[in-house]
Amino acid sequence: MWDLIFSVNVTNDLAKARLIFRWITKKDVADIEFKTVEKDSPEEILIWLKMGRSTPAHVFYTMCCFAGLHCKLISGLAKGANYKIGQPMTPEEYQHWWNAVYIYGKWCLVDSYLATIPIINKTGTGELKYSFNENYFLVDPNKLIYTHFPEEPQALGCTDGMLKIRFLKNLKNLVSG
Repeated sequence: MWDLIFSVNVTNDLAKARLIFRWITKKDVADIEFKTVEKDSPEEILIWLKMGRSTPAHVFYTMCCFAGLHCKLISGLAKGANYKIGQPMTPEEYQHWWNAVYIYGKWCLVDSYLATIPIINKTGTGELKYSFNENYFLVDPNKLIYTHFPEEPQALGCTDGMLKIRFLKNLKNLVSG
């Protein structure tokens, strides 16, 4: 993992962010083990992820910080597969974390959790398989508003006072349009 973070062959911020994103979306947390874990280290946050006490967004944030990238955690609500159009959204059910990473002079949005989608295994083995969705790396804020509503609207680069109304209506318009 440290080779990934401090790779001498990766010199630009975009490549570093992409490498960290792909590593997180490909890594099976069940296989994560370390001999020693220091407080506030990437190993600690990965162990917390394995235990269900953290999120992929927190892992992305920690690894970006250790790699010298400017990164932010964004919290808010996100519509998932269980969302029904028009239903009320509560933080208890729809709380979500994603990231903004600073690349080439602007903040770019990343959701490493939704980029990895579990696929139902119909073989009966009980083993989960995952599919990778590239569209959650450097997401256009105008597209992310269809599914994500940040606690702080400026996190999506929006100053629009109608942001929540847009968020609640966008999926309905997308489905009916």
